[in-house]
Amino acid sequence: MTIGTWITIGFGVLILIGILQAVFVDQLPKRYLVRSCMGRAWRNRFPAASKEDIRKFLNLFLDAFAFRPEHRLKFGPDDKVIEIYRALYPRPEWTPDSMECETLVMFMEEEYGVTFPDNFGETEPTLGDIFEFVTRDPNNRLDGTR
Repeated sequence: MTIGTWITIGFGVLILIGILQAVFVDQLPKRYLVRSCMGRAWRNRFPAASKEDIRKFLNLFLDAFAFRPEHRLKFGPDDKVIEIYRALYPRPEWTPDSMECETLVMFMEEEYGVTFPDNFGETEPTLGDIFEFVTRDPNNRLDGTR
């Protein structure tokens, strides 16, 4: 075999490993994976919100972070987005991210017609903070101004 053949085989193996990892390895960080259902926590914090509204919000979050739909209720309203991100990328200098936080903001702005303040990332909001922001009076802002 020539060196070109070996290189082609090597790239093929790398691609196959990547596909198998994407299909069979769960990306959800273990501390969230082992949790029980957080649905009660959502209902307790937001008793006026419908289950459909909570599911819709969590589905957008899952899509932004590329988590599987069956993990929707592994996340609670007190979970900080930055902590979920850091659990995914514990060594950010070694692992390029997939712009999950930016995608989350974009999805929320598109779906709910809101604009997040420039200092959004600095406030370290929880999922519940974001849910409350996107589902309340559109004249309110996350930073308390109008």
